[in-house]
Amino acid sequence: MKHIFLILFSQTFFNISYSQQVEMQDSVISKSDSTVKIYKAKTLKKGFYKNRTEFFNNAPSIIIDFKVVKKSDSKKRQKAGVLRVDYKLPSGQTIDDESVWGFCDGEFVYVSDNNFGLEKKYWKLDCLGPHPFFIRAYKPTPLLGVAASALSKSFEVFLLGEKENFKISISNEMIDLFESEQDIQEGYKNAIAPPGEIDPYINLTAIKREYLHRFNERLIQRGE
Repeated sequence: MKHIFLILFSQTFFNISYSQQVEMQDSVISKSDSTVKIYKAKTLKKGFYKNRTEFFNNAPSIIIDFKVVKKSDSKKRQKAGVLRVDYKLPSGQTIDDESVWGFCDGEFVYVSDNNFGLEKKYWKLDCLGPHPFFIRAYKPTPLLGVAASALSKSFEVFLLGEKENFKISISNEMIDLFESEQDIQEGYKNAIAPPGEIDPYINLTAIKREYLHRFNERLIQRGE
């Protein structure tokens, strides 16, 4: 009887100990997964982000089914990496759009530019890396005597920082960003201002986009 009691006690102790170990392991795995930056994640989680922290941590807090609806898809915009979208919820479902910072459909990420302009718009993230960015289309403010309808839309590049979005408006900002990668920095300098040449029609948005992609790919390859 004594032996049976010892056996039962030992088995119970082992089961409890093993269960605690599994719980601890699951907790560690859960914590490590939650701190993996989105560009290092194996899969993108579908849902709505309330803020940029949720985005960077690949942790949307609003989980609800939806479809992505394209708002503009011209060839010119496609070539520039620009895609404006919105979301459509199933019938009967609602969400507070004011609380939405961005969203992910499990494949791509879309972020808001609500800090710029009166109408809240969502744009497809052009690059998901250590320095993610999106490109938005906008119509320049008309000059005196120039009708707004006569102005064609231009494109702006926005970097997603940890705290806010940064509009890349001058080339020096890009040069400073590329400081750690001298070959990319020099390539960018030559691309925007080829030695001995002044090109008034140079496509600065396309150049910024190309070198931001190169920079992000380099950092990812290095494990940053």
